[in-house]
Amino acid sequence: MSNILIIDDDRDVRDVLAALFSGEGFDVTAVPDGMSGLGLLRQCEFDIIFIDLVMPGMSGLDVLKELTAIKTDVPAVIMTAFAAVNTAVNAMKLGAFDYVTKPFNLDALLIMTKRILTMRNVMRENVMLKKQLSGLLPVCAWCRKIRDEKGRWKTIEDYIKERDKVAFSHGICPDCLKRTNAET
Repeated sequence: MSNILIIDDDRDVRDVLAALFSGEGFDVTAVPDGMSGLGLLRQCEFDIIFIDLVMPGMSGLDVLKELTAIKTDVPAVIMTAFAAVNTAVNAMKLGAFDYVTKPFNLDALLIMTKRILTMRNVMRENVMLKKQLSGLLPVCAWCRKIRDEKGRWKTIEDYIKERDKVAFSHGICPDCLKRTNAET
């Protein structure tokens, strides 16, 4: 299931969102400030981030600027009780995927989240398919593992099984059999 990061200084907001998303089967991490959130983003992989606009120390816009600096492609949703058109425009210019106002309509927030995650999965699949079509498949020169679209190294068997539901059987080709018989 998808991983969600919530960055909000209001404990009640964190608790409500964590309960909402956890109840839908998502893995949720909630932190009270931007620095903690950015620290987690440097260590863990998330599929979507919810960021409060107004927080002490580092604002939501500051967090968005840092996300751009660390070149993460995780969709970020800005949350605020202070809805202003210019703030929404600034957030979008800084890379926010969407903008929601408090108090939340939880059903609408859940629908938006699922839509964003579906779009993110389609984009990841698109990248994978482009790599396949372009003939670019990262393979380790030493162990022959393949790096998938998430950057994880896998055996060729695991990589192909995940994509094509293929079963493998191993054998020895005629050339290798001749070479082995010649060596003995």
